[in-house]
Amino acid sequence: MSGRDAFIDRPAARGIAILVALAAASALAWIHRDDLFPPAPGADPANPAEAAFRACYDARAAQIAESVANAELTAEQGTLFTARAEAFCRDTAGGGNNAGPKLPGQ
Repeated sequence: MSGRDAFIDRPAARGIAILVALAAASALAWIHRDDLFPPAPGADPANPAEAAFRACYDARAAQIAESVANAELTAEQGTLFTARAEAFCRDTAGGGNNAGPKLPGQ
């Protein structure tokens, strides 16, 4: 059997190899579509839980920033309260993992 008779050396095999490579590249592009083409910063999130989080957090963060600007809170307190607001909003919007301890009677 000569080398030219093997299927791997035929143009059809090379065409199949190119199709497999294109399919793999397409799959990788689809999996990483958000990394390659991130959504606009002001665009509405597709996830309803993320939209609920943004609605909750943006309002609370604005209140905290206003309190810091009015010198009602220090910058350290503002940072702490902002982190707590994020945790609160993630939990109430369904983004939390509910891994905290259960309260008595729950």
